[in-house]
This record gives sequence, structure tokens and C-alpha cells, in this order.
Amino acid sequence: VVCWPETGKSKLINHESGVYWSKALCSPNGRFVMYIKHSSQMYYVGSLEHPSNGQNSPNYALCEKGSIVGFSKSRYAISNVGIAVTTRAHKDKPSTITVWNVREQKLIWSEPACRVGDDIISLAITPDAKTIFYGTRQGFCFVWCTKTARRAHRLEFKCARSGVTSVALSHDGDIGVSGGENKAVIVWDLVEGKLKHMLKAHSDTVSDVSITGDGSIIASGGSKDNTVRIWDTEKGILLQTIKFGDEIIRDCRLTCDGSKLFVGFRNISEFFVICKISMPRSLKVLKR
Repeated sequence: VVCWPETGKSKLINHESGVYWSKALCSPNGRFVMYIKHSSQMYYVGSLEHPSNGQNSPNYALCEKGSIVGFSKSRYAISNVGIAVTTRAHKDKPSTITVWNVREQKLIWSEPACRVGDDIISLAITPDAKTIFYGTRQGFCFVWCTKTARRAHRLEFKCARSGVTSVALSHDGDIGVSGGENKAVIVWDLVEGKLKHMLKAHSDTVSDVSITGDGSIIASGGSKDNTVRIWDTEKGILLQTIKFGDEIIRDCRLTCDGSKLFVGFRNISEFFVICKISMPRSLKVLKR
């Protein structure tokens, strides 16, 4: 597991021989890193606290083990307060959503998350861990209250019966954003459970969406249209389009204050870029 501080110089934070690591992510405040770990056909979700401390970080293993099939379709997220969410796909029963206390390595609750035959393919949690937002392969979005383990809203747009490939939340959980195979970015009012804007500009699947902490700016990446687009959330208007040649966009993530944008590519494993959204061609390349 490697961490990339803002200086652009990579730092190894954890290593175990004979172990396969995948799908690493960090909490918004950078305090926790989550990953899926595989060794001797055993799969489980783990977490590192204070990754900047290197290999002295506490290493937490959440006791969720299972087959490669379940974990290959899993999604997970972690909050600033050490509450994590994982999902599991099941062949003959509904996919499940599970909430964990990372430090205590304790399961808080686990519930069926969508109907049989549907899978969760995108997931987000607010930094305070109060709200969970996820999208499914069949085009539904769900909002859950973490404390009560109850679903607050099921969201569906009439023409969006296609996979929701990415979701994002404002820090207060009032605004949700989803993007998917229908090539649209949808802004949701999660308090009322209603559609706020449907933003159309991409010519291919929206591979990733991101939103600033205050919910004012959205970034969306179109996988094969090779663009990242910046949106005004309140007005629902396009502010900027950034073209990346022929590169297939995999990830696009805004910093909490919206000053910088991270972009990762599907067909290039050796680098990603960070740019200021006010200067689309001024790119700082971080090389591994």
C-alpha cells in the first residue's frame, strides 16, 4: 500500500509478502486507509490508521471473509471517524451492506441492500458517517441513515435504468451526485429525495463523479469521451471541460475545497495528474 502526499513523493505505508492488495482508498481527512487483502484464498477488508506514520500504523482487519466472487463485486467506503461500509454480492440472495467500527473491528449492522439479481456498483459515506449513498447495476440509488440502519430514500430517474457507476456526497449529506451508463450526471436533493438537476454533456459512460465538501462544485469523468467536466451544482450549468487526448478516464476526484482535481486513467498505470480547475492545461504530473 503506497501513500502519495501532496509533495508528489510516494511513501510505502504497508507491505506483506505473499499478499495481494487491491482497491485501496482513504478517508477524506487522510486518517484511515482501507483495502481488500487476499492471501491463501482468504479475502478480508482491512484498514490502516495514520498512514503518514508508515509501517508503525495500527493495522485493523475487519472480519469479513469470503469467496473471490463476493469480493470481486464488493464496494466499500470509510469516514473520518473510523466508521466503514462494505458491500457483498450474493448469487441467490440480495446483496448486503455492512457497517463497521474499524478501531474495535466490530460489526455494527448488516442489512439486505437491493433486490435479488441487482448489485451495488458504487458507494459513498459522509465524513461524519451519518449518511450512506449507493448506486446499483439496474439504475437505482439508495440513501440510508447509518444510525438507524434504515433506508431513507430510493431514487430512480425514469430513463436511467442503467448502471450507476459512481456516486458522491456533500459533507453534510444533503446533496448526492450519481453518474452512469446513461451518460448523464444527476444531482439529487437527498433531504427531500428528489431529482435536482440532470446534467448532459458526456458522450460516453460517466465513469466517476466527485463533489466538493460544501456541495457547490461537481466534477464528472466520461470514460471514453476523454473529458472531465466541472459543474455548478446549484445552477446546474457546465463551467469547464478538460480534454485529456485519447486517454480513457477512470477516476476524477476534487479536493474538498475544489481547488484541485485528481484524474486517473484506465490505460496508463504509470501516472496520474493533478490540475487546478481554473487552469485546465496546467498539470502537475505525479509519477510512480
